[in-house]
Amino acid sequence: MYLVELRPGREELFTTGDELEAAIRGGDVTIQSRIFHRAKATWISIMFHPRYRAIEAERSPTPPPPPVAHSFWTWLH
Repeated sequence: MYLVELRPGREELFTTGDELEAAIRGGDVTIQSRIFHRAKATWISIMFHPRYRAIEAERSPTPPPPPVAHSFWTWLH
C-alpha cells in the first residue's frame, strides 16, 4: 500500500503499485506530492520512489543530436 499526499491536506491510499503508476501517469501525483515511508515513519518526496523516477525518465525528452561539424570556412564581418 502507498499513502500519498497529493497536495497539502489531500491524501490518497493506493493499494497496488499499478494504481500508483496510473495516478502518476494521469497527473494526480506530481513532483510536489509526498509519499509516506513506513520504515522511517515520515513523509518523503515522491521523487525518491522508483516507479516515479522510472516514469519521469520515460517522459524526459531525448537529448538532441550533437551539432554537425561543417568543414568550410567563412569570414565574420
